[in-house]
Amino acid sequence: MTGKAVAFISNKGGTGKTTACVNVAACLAQSGNKVLVIDLDPIASATAYLGIKPEDFGDLSIQSAASGEKKIGEVIFEIEGMDMHVVPSCRGVTFEKIKKNFLTSGIKKIENLDYDFIMMDTPPGFDYVSREVIKACDTPIAALNESVFSMENLPLLKDIASKGGKRIDCAILSTVNRRSRVSREVVNALSSEFERAFIVPFDKQVPRSQALGVPLAYLKGRSRALRCYRSVAKFLAEGE
Repeated sequence: MTGKAVAFISNKGGTGKTTACVNVAACLAQSGNKVLVIDLDPIASATAYLGIKPEDFGDLSIQSAASGEKKIGEVIFEIEGMDMHVVPSCRGVTFEKIKKNFLTSGIKKIENLDYDFIMMDTPPGFDYVSREVIKACDTPIAALNESVFSMENLPLLKDIASKGGKRIDCAILSTVNRRSRVSREVVNALSSEFERAFIVPFDKQVPRSQALGVPLAYLKGRSRALRCYRSVAKFLAEGE
């Protein structure tokens, strides 16, 4: 039986969406869960964050699965030393051909692989791929930052999810500066919009882990952001 499919969604870039997806996935894997990360963004940041060169895969990517040229089970790769698997994105390759319901049907076809969690990183905005992800997931998580634009665009984010038959109950607010009054006001306003809101503080370890291609859970050194991502992982696994 397929495990819980979680989608990290945002209406704009720079919200920490990919960072949240990869790090929560790593925390779940480190806790003993079997985890698959699906990178649905042509920028391929999640693929790179997992220490993989996106250009190395060619037609063995999510783009080829979306077009129907490959089955999704044929483009799953193991990430050495991290207890995770990934469906990579090929950097710079757009989704020109998209098979209808490719993701929903694709997830059903990998049921025999017994993943506990399928973590999906989406492109920013609400194109066909993002809408497909929302329909296919069990749990959409809003990736937001402390800007006023997050507040202004939140109704649209919720509306798009609703049209896909989903409700957003959980949000991750990234790179928060608690010293800023405006930041605190935005965070408080955003937090009140969700049943659960996780606040990720600014952490110098995050860009270091991105540069090394190693999620925080597998990186030596203390990390304030990691504590938050572990809390999100616990919430997804245990509902706490």
